[in-house]
Amino acid sequence: MKGLLFVIIILLFSTSLKGQEDYTVMFSPLLYNQIQTEGLREIHVLNNGENTTVDISGVLTFGQKSLNAKFSMTTTLASGVNTITLPYLQQWIYSHHALKELIINYNSFPAGDFQLCLTIKSRVANKETGFRTFKECHYGVNDPLFLIQLIEPADESYLNTFWPNFIWVANHTAGFELQYNAKVVEMKGKQSAHVAINRNSAMYSLTNEFNSSFVYPNFAKPLENDKKYAWQVYAYYKKIYLGKSEVWTFQFKPEELNEKPIVSIPYLDVKNEKGRGVFDIYGLLKLKYVLNSSLEDTLNIQIYSSKDKKIAEKKVSILKGDNFIDWDFYNSNPLRHDKFYKATLKTTSEEEYNIHFKYFNPDFLDNNVQKNSH
Repeated sequence: MKGLLFVIIILLFSTSLKGQEDYTVMFSPLLYNQIQTEGLREIHVLNNGENTTVDISGVLTFGQKSLNAKFSMTTTLASGVNTITLPYLQQWIYSHHALKELIINYNSFPAGDFQLCLTIKSRVANKETGFRTFKECHYGVNDPLFLIQLIEPADESYLNTFWPNFIWVANHTAGFELQYNAKVVEMKGKQSAHVAINRNSAMYSLTNEFNSSFVYPNFAKPLENDKKYAWQVYAYYKKIYLGKSEVWTFQFKPEELNEKPIVSIPYLDVKNEKGRGVFDIYGLLKLKYVLNSSLEDTLNIQIYSSKDKKIAEKKVSILKGDNFIDWDFYNSNPLRHDKFYKATLKTTSEEEYNIHFKYFNPDFLDNNVQKNSH
């Protein structure tokens, strides 16, 4: 039905076009709102001249990092309307292997601007004009129906910890192959969430993360109880941008914070926070360990004094992905107050990591003191 509509539209204008251009190209309507593979299967060409053999080349170009895909073919155009079947997408030539994987394996395309240009070159020279070349392009924006659903913190929520968990899920055929960037910004004045996320410097930026969650880290710029914040997540397939989430906001209630001081301590992300300095630990060592290289393993944690003497050891079974470990030093394996220590973490399949920290016994602290890391 759609093909018939193309033919009717072209025929309506064929009389006025004759004598002006050798050819008229009608692109598929499946390329107008977002790119679909079905829209790259055929084109319609109106030949205003006699039957002729032509070379047709096409270039699909994206706005990201010179990504493109190309094809070429030879065909005969009859006088009038021609339906041209394009080469299978597997036969196109791709600028990047990741782009080919994305299109062929996952039936998906990069988000953003794109253009599809066709060049038709006659194989038979005209006595007056020689070998004629005709080019026509279709321009569009690929806004895929790709959903990143934010989960926590909930939109417009009030939090009672300065180290919140950020969690989301993505609906995409590439699944675990996706990587994520995320950004948290402060909203200033009467800014909307969208204006803030696009204009303001990030309080914290997460890049190239395979996991769909993170804990606001100790080393980031501290969140404050009298300010409002916005956050957003962006998805990539091997550095090819695929889409983004909505922008959600969160804030803190000053009156709640004044009534009940925040004493919760965030999890230290072992792989991201190694070598970032010395962290303050208050009774409880809370660690986040992301296992990437195997489905399961054993994490061996050893505690050393400032004189490199081993004081305590703990072995924990972990699984692929995020693992959260709590080690209570207040009620067992007591460490000395206001002293420096080192935690060494090792699995059988990954490198060794060291976390340096200063231990504080909560009994010796003022409960009104907010506990942060260096």
